[in-house]
Amino acid sequence: MPRRLPGLLTVALLFFASPVAAQAPASQVRNQLDTARDALRDQGLRPSHSYRLDRLREEGEDTVSVGLTATRSYAIVGACDTDCADLDFWLYDENDNLIDSDTGTDAVPVVRVTPRWSGTFSLRVRMAACAVEPCAYGIGVFGD
Repeated sequence: MPRRLPGLLTVALLFFASPVAAQAPASQVRNQLDTARDALRDQGLRPSHSYRLDRLREEGEDTVSVGLTATRSYAIVGACDTDCADLDFWLYDENDNLIDSDTGTDAVPVVRVTPRWSGTFSLRVRMAACAVEPCAYGIGVFGD
């Protein structure tokens, strides 16, 4: 399974971000997560959790708990409104071991994991660049 979302999906998310600029920030984020959902369906992944929507100021961080099931493969995808230019993710297991991270300079972070045990994982979210604060962001968890 590819480590990151295919380049075509990233292009699609960026393309769809432009027409929704007139929409409310939460709608922008939800639409981008729906686009990711549709693209990940081709990889056999379906939504496994409800989307989480929130806001952060530039340089702000949040930690989100995510319950994951052993041996299932997951992609955790981020999206943010059109005022956001960079969102970063770090995924940790319950022992504080870093599992995966995406700190690229983009607004679509993706981390992947196939846990060896079921448990609660921590996703650290950082709003690295936000032009009009606070910026809306969302998290989608997709599993096989």
